[in-house]
Amino acid sequence: MLTKKTLMLRGNKSVTFQSLALFSFIALSFSVSAVNSIKSVDTQMITSAESALNNKQLNDYFSQLSPLDKAKAKSWGLSTTEWSKYKRLKETSSRAALVPNIDPITLLGTEAKTDSERKYYARLFNDMEIKRSIQDVAFGFAQNADIQRRTPGHNAFKSSKEKRNLRKANYLAGIAKQKETPDEYVAFVDFNKKCGDACQVQLDQVTSGGNFVHFYFLNAKSDKQLFEFVEKHHIDAKKIKSGDYTLNYPDKTPKPFKESIYVELLSVFQEKNQ
Repeated sequence: MLTKKTLMLRGNKSVTFQSLALFSFIALSFSVSAVNSIKSVDTQMITSAESALNNKQLNDYFSQLSPLDKAKAKSWGLSTTEWSKYKRLKETSSRAALVPNIDPITLLGTEAKTDSERKYYARLFNDMEIKRSIQDVAFGFAQNADIQRRTPGHNAFKSSKEKRNLRKANYLAGIAKQKETPDEYVAFVDFNKKCGDACQVQLDQVTSGGNFVHFYFLNAKSDKQLFEFVEKHHIDAKKIKSGDYTLNYPDKTPKPFKESIYVELLSVFQEKNQ
């Protein structure tokens, strides 16, 4: 026979078992909810780097490549994985902050962790530069050909060799022109000194060719003395008449000269006596 006390004990055990079962159910529900919440956070679609809650979400965000991203990666010779890494470095590295316009290959190369990785990006960068240089040169030749077609002889896009040849031709043409252009001289003759052989040589030299000569006679007493000198030393009277040679009395006495004649280019004489 069960006593009242026994019934109460059994009743307490029943209550205890029910409480434990309820507690276990609540704990299990909470655990499942927490796990589902964590999974939800990890699988949540991230639309910006700022909205990422952990490193995994940040990596997932930068791994999301648009068709434009893939096209850019291809143009730089990079894989989609490398482009994702570049996008993350562009947003997070101090170098990208200091150099905003840094190119993808340089950023990946300077942030490389190993020598082999660094050498790989250095080689890739040089390959890109060589390709770009070849394209630039080819385009330059195309420009040159078009300019030559439109304006033959234009100097804007000539090669270095063509420019050197052009400078040489202009130099030679300038020398030829100088030879064609007569020089202009002044010749001071001192009648107080005898015009001997050395004097005659200088007269012959200055009056040879098509030079212009301005004769200045020092210590001359009359025009007749000038004409006698011209005749004696075979100075062409026709050139005196045409104005190529002029016979003058000096306005002022020039600097003393040792010989009976002093000849100088007019430009040099004017510069000395300014």
